[in-house]
Amino acid sequence: MPQTQKIQLAPITAWTLVKWFLIPGLILAYITLYPPHALDIALSEPFYNGTKFALNRIPVMVWIHRLFRIVPFFIGFSALFVIIQNLRNKVPPYKLGEVGNRRALYLILGMLASVFLVKFLKDTTGVYCPYAVEVFSGNAPLLSPVLSFHKNPGHCWPSGFTGTAFCCFAMYFAFRDVRPRLARGSLIFTWLFGIACSVIQVMRGEHFMSHTLATALFDWLTCALLYCVFFSKEIWQQFIVKNRAEDGGSTGGPMLREAVAPVRIEDRENR
Repeated sequence: MPQTQKIQLAPITAWTLVKWFLIPGLILAYITLYPPHALDIALSEPFYNGTKFALNRIPVMVWIHRLFRIVPFFIGFSALFVIIQNLRNKVPPYKLGEVGNRRALYLILGMLASVFLVKFLKDTTGVYCPYAVEVFSGNAPLLSPVLSFHKNPGHCWPSGFTGTAFCCFAMYFAFRDVRPRLARGSLIFTWLFGIACSVIQVMRGEHFMSHTLATALFDWLTCALLYCVFFSKEIWQQFIVKNRAEDGGSTGGPMLREAVAPVRIEDRENR
């Protein structure tokens, strides 16, 4: 039988969980309960000329808005192509060095889950866009988000267009175990892409900056949570092995050691 290399999943420590969930969760809770309206207005005012947001409908902004939406579609279809190629070539799903079907599927679902969550929140939170509020010559009040399960007017919190970029957080989690450098590069790309989309929307008066920050936090938490669900068995086994090692390996016999052996991405044909 052909032999393949074996690797462990990238470590997940208590600090990892704090970075993934606790810190972004607390920030999201704060800006949801106490939206920074004064800061939002201050950041949007430079792009308001007294009657309207002049950059809102200029052709270059409209084209950028359309072109940027192509990026997540390209990434999603690339992941789908990987799945199809792996199935055609009968690539083992856990083969080292390959983005297996499981990770490619996670990437697609992570992006979709992020997009649909933001869409649901936009429809239900009842927040108006900057160009529509009274502060900027509109007719709508400046409101804080309200969490509900029915549609409300406004449709502006969190930012949907910014989610075009931040849904790409899924790439970081898809690659973190098999291609760490690519994962880090994906994370940097997603932040830069997301910041660009955020600035564009603020300049156009389509969103306040806190709207775009909420999108980033929602998408990050969604991708992190889905990663933990997708690889829950591996994460749990890694946790058991770590605790057993800290206890000096005093528990469990050969059968238990086999059952909770460090999770490895390997060629299942060897079994």
